[in-house]
Amino acid sequence: MNIRLQSVNRKNPSSLRRQIRQRRRQLPVSTQRRNSRLITRHLKHHSVFLNAKKIGLYWPTDGEVSLVELCSLRNKQFFWPILQERVRPWQGRGLLFARTSGRWRDNRYGIPEPVSRKLFRARDLDCILVPVVGFDEALHRLGMGGGYYDRALANLNPWKPTTLIGVAHELQKVSELAHNTWDIRMDGVVTESGLRFRSQRDSLGEPLD
Repeated sequence: MNIRLQSVNRKNPSSLRRQIRQRRRQLPVSTQRRNSRLITRHLKHHSVFLNAKKIGLYWPTDGEVSLVELCSLRNKQFFWPILQERVRPWQGRGLLFARTSGRWRDNRYGIPEPVSRKLFRARDLDCILVPVVGFDEALHRLGMGGGYYDRALANLNPWKPTTLIGVAHELQKVSELAHNTWDIRMDGVVTESGLRFRSQRDSLGEPLD
């Protein structure tokens, strides 16, 4: 079910963000688990995911879809996000990725991060599964508002594209999101209903562009 945007939400993404997060948290645990299983299954059977070797994952919080089951797959390397705080006032916050050796520590938001000295940029990965707060028909993404993913995805390699797949429950879809020309759209979005891609037909046969 799409959320119909009010004019206040177009001008105030924080209001829309709170609304969607509340809806997501209100999903019954059984529904969250079911959606996570379905989404994991969609990814496991799609060529884009199957052909990727280095995959960016995330630790689910706040009702986000859990994809931890993917870690059992062989012939895949999974990388977890590590927040990079600004060192100088004029520097922005960043996001790097690392594999885990089994050691974790919580970041400033209480989300586990791998303890590793070997860090990778987003452009080093084949595919990144990006948690989204909201998304629209054109696959614009509404994030948590910290700007970490925005900055990490701003310098992808155009000669060796990294596929960006947003991950969400279907109820996080909205009719339209306000966006800027420099915003980076997802290449695809996966929900319990299937995997959609830009400029292609999704698994349900619906054109996105």
